[in-house]
Amino acid sequence: MCRECGDLGCGALTVNIERSGQMVRWNQFGWDGSHHEEPYSAIEFPLEFTFEAASYDATLHSVGERVLASQRQSAAMGHLWWREPGFAMIDL
Repeated sequence: MCRECGDLGCGALTVNIERSGQMVRWNQFGWDGSHHEEPYSAIEFPLEFTFEAASYDATLHSVGERVLASQRQSAAMGHLWWREPGFAMIDL
């Protein structure tokens, strides 16, 4: 997402995240830029990453704790944390 305005339309790497049982899968990577002629452009070669759900959750929890513990102020031009229903982004 854009570091200046936080808008996905300025261009962002996107991915579909699926949770099924004890597995988490990332797939359908692409570039999203709704302010451009082509709002979504899939990455030409297929990428897929699969994670064990408990380890995945523990890693996200650990990152979240480190971000909160750092008490770092977000840059004037960016967002440290962005959340919408079904979507979350952390700027590390």
